[in-house]
Amino acid sequence: MSESVNILFVDDDPDIRFVMKLILQKEGFNVFFAENGRQALDLWHKLQVDLVLLDVIMPSLDGFEFCRELRKFSSIPVIFLSAMESEKDVVKGFDVGGYDYIIKPFRMKELLVRIHAVLNRSLPQIPYPESLPLQPYFQNSTV
Repeated sequence: MSESVNILFVDDDPDIRFVMKLILQKEGFNVFFAENGRQALDLWHKLQVDLVLLDVIMPSLDGFEFCRELRKFSSIPVIFLSAMESEKDVVKGFDVGGYDYIIKPFRMKELLVRIHAVLNRSLPQIPYPESLPLQPYFQNSTV
């Protein structure tokens, strides 16, 4: 199901990128990484991407600005993953074009369910799984 889905994961924290690489690839996604919004825009123009997972606080070009730029030429789904948890920040994430906003630390199974839900709405040919085949050590993990 997810083997043909390309995800662009944008976060300046190398530890989070490493963990997310393991998890998302284990789920069968093709994953590409960027350290900031500027690098993500460069990758976006070179890749076929189905979903962006996006941190907010990053150097060079933050997540909100990246999403504003992306919306000038694409309606691709964007899920914000951020430690910024105020109502103002969450609302801003949706205002700039985010499809979802998840506050760090997040529960891994919940993140995967939200990814599948967003992909199911944006790529209807991808069947929604009845249950997610998570390995036991990821079931209660948070990042």
